[in-house]
Amino acid sequence: MKSLRHRNSKSRVALISAAATFGALCLGTISLANAEGRPPGTQVFTKYGISIAGIPVGNARVTTRFNGSSYSIVANGRTAGVSRLVSDGKGTLTTSGKIRRGRVLPSNFAMDTVDDKLVTHVRMGMTNQNIVKLVAVPPLAKRPDRIPVGRQHYRNILDPLSAFMVPLDTDGRIVPTQACDRRIPVFDGWQRFDVQLSFKEKKNVRLGGNDGYSGPVVICKARYIPVAGHRPTRRTTVYLANNKNMEMWLAPVEGVPVLVPVHIKIGTMVGPLTLSTRIFTAEAGDTKRASAN
Repeated sequence: MKSLRHRNSKSRVALISAAATFGALCLGTISLANAEGRPPGTQVFTKYGISIAGIPVGNARVTTRFNGSSYSIVANGRTAGVSRLVSDGKGTLTTSGKIRRGRVLPSNFAMDTVDDKLVTHVRMGMTNQNIVKLVAVPPLAKRPDRIPVGRQHYRNILDPLSAFMVPLDTDGRIVPTQACDRRIPVFDGWQRFDVQLSFKEKKNVRLGGNDGYSGPVVICKARYIPVAGHRPTRRTTVYLANNKNMEMWLAPVEGVPVLVPVHIKIGTMVGPLTLSTRIFTAEAGDTKRASAN
């Protein structure tokens, strides 16, 4: 068993790390209606359990705050190599910006991760969906087959946490096709890629315990589309680009016209990677709610 682990560890960890990164991006998914005029101090908190093939490997916490037309998101995650499927790692992602006339306009994005001995650091400053400042450490390694990142890839993009905000109808109605049927341009500091979402179904679910989520969800299928910064023939790139086993469940927040992700599934060669809600609360003014019911 030990020798098998050593033979396959690099490709397996690389694939799961890539899938986990995609999942972390999806954690920032929020669909909101008219943020302008919303009561100041609105906050949504979600804690997710992370598992692979049904084996718990970590957790993540996401806090989203709205204040008038401004928003901020903080996401923290951690994995532990207790199952030989993942290495010990942790990461923090933050973003802030404004929503104006139905457009999400991020201003600052930061990401810091530690995975065993690999440390990453990203800082992006943005104006009108264009990157004006960028620091990404370590830099992309030069490889002859890597698709180069040009200045054109810094324009008309969203950071990984802001990327999944989408305006809904101003009356707060859930429109499944509007929540799902869209292609999202993302830049994470190194790579430019799109996430293609499409509507699958709508149903009622129950996730977590008493503090979890119970109510309707909109389920979106997801596809990863690499654009630049990637290596087209790399195993993880090929697998993720061809992966048809990705989906995201979006749920409404009572009293606040938003949809938030409560469950994310990403197929891997060792079993499904899932991020599923354990705790789900919202505070709007002085009211705290645990679910849609």
